Amino acid sequence: MSPKYRLIYDAANTDYDAGSLFVIGVALTIVTAAFLLFPKLRSMIFLGQKFGSAYYGSMFIFAFLFTVLSSSVTYSAHSKISQAASTNSCKIVEGAVQDFAPMPDSGKPRESFKVQKLKFEYSDYVFNGGFNNTQSHGGPMAEGLSVRICYVASTKSRTNIIARLELLN
Repeated sequence: MSPKYRLIYDAANTDYDAGSLFVIGVALTIVTAAFLLFPKLRSMIFLGQKFGSAYYGSMFIFAFLFTVLSSSVTYSAHSKISQAASTNSCKIVEGAVQDFAPMPDSGKPRESFKVQKLKFEYSDYVFNGGFNNTQSHGGPMAEGLSVRICYVASTKSRTNIIARLELLN
């Protein structure tokens, strides 16, 4: 009889959760556009401090590019991991969690562990498109847990991204 696992996380059934980054970018873009288009507004708010239109134009461009680039990068990561989980095109590893190092509340260093010598590393504060719920924020990981992980090898970092996480009942 095969062991029974309980699903904890599945990227295929998880919404894109970097929306706050998009909202911040849109807000910055709107504010800088308002300052660029309405010089009287900026003189009222900044009480006569003079920043020219070139300054606000460059700030607008920066805010716009920040919004577009950060949203496209994070959405792309989410889509890649979600697709890997839904099509089962990710690699599977099963075993006990070893060398577990929880992330402190400060967020540094990241939480990490190994399963059969494969390293996994994540943080609540870093969006990677996969599982990132640390123990300090209610996450389930602990030393010795028996897990089955569907993962995607990251090409940018030297760790693996968890697309699906299951715990042995």
